[in-house]
Amino acid sequence: MQRVRGHRASRSVPFTPSCEILLCEPQEVLGEATIPRGWRAAVPGPDSCDETTCRVPTLQASALKKVGIGPPHAAHATRGGFWFVSQLLAHLLRPNDATRRRVSRRAEAAGLRRAPRPLLGIHIRRGDSCREVQEATKARRCSPFAEYWYHALAMRARYGIRSVFLATDDPSVVEEARIAATAAGMPLYAMVANPPASAGTAPPPLWDSVLARRGFDASSAAAGVVEDLALLGRCDAYVGKFTSNLDRVAYSLLAARSGCLKPVVSLDSLWCHDWSNRVGQSLFGSFVC
Repeated sequence: MQRVRGHRASRSVPFTPSCEILLCEPQEVLGEATIPRGWRAAVPGPDSCDETTCRVPTLQASALKKVGIGPPHAAHATRGGFWFVSQLLAHLLRPNDATRRRVSRRAEAAGLRRAPRPLLGIHIRRGDSCREVQEATKARRCSPFAEYWYHALAMRARYGIRSVFLATDDPSVVEEARIAATAAGMPLYAMVANPPASAGTAPPPLWDSVLARRGFDASSAAAGVVEDLALLGRCDAYVGKFTSNLDRVAYSLLAARSGCLKPVVSLDSLWCHDWSNRVGQSLFGSFVC
């Protein structure tokens, strides 16, 4: 598991950013691995084999080659897992023309083009993630809006945040945020994505069951996630939960776009990425990351 050093899984002051040094755990970005010869059929084009083993590119090297990226400059080779994953995600998630136009329309509708900078991105997931079974399997809790807002105010005091972009699936969170932002004198730009999964029932239905009975358009749901990621990735600082796949991806996109570690607060865990293994550790247990 690769973690960004300096991010503490606690409710403390935000991590101090650095644009000069990426504080990541060093690892080799490109390399080779030795596998049993019997696995050769599952691995395209091993570099060399003997009687028992084959030398093949590592998973990271294979991923780079598959998307057409050459080896990184020597100065980048020790920037570690966070840098590598962020660059790879930024490349893989480049929007096509239709997606770019859709995101642009959503940004215009939310007023983000006029947002004073620095802009803080906040993602608050409610809906089925607040069910007890989800809290147990995801090792996170459904935090109140005030917990996020505490860190937003701390970031404003420390980094001069001038406006807030809120992405959520719960319209009631937007109302709370408008009241708080007005009291703080900060412009708020909000976008609600996929609200049907959050509203109307208690407890909210699981997304899988909603989609299985065709209770919601899966294409629209996916488009909402893409738009959230694109707009959160354009912010200058971040508050969320790194037990959330969306939050980890969004912050990686933000870092890749800016070229440095920007201010971030995770309410429950460190950043991690280990190819969907249960190695993440939050304040409430382990989770897949």
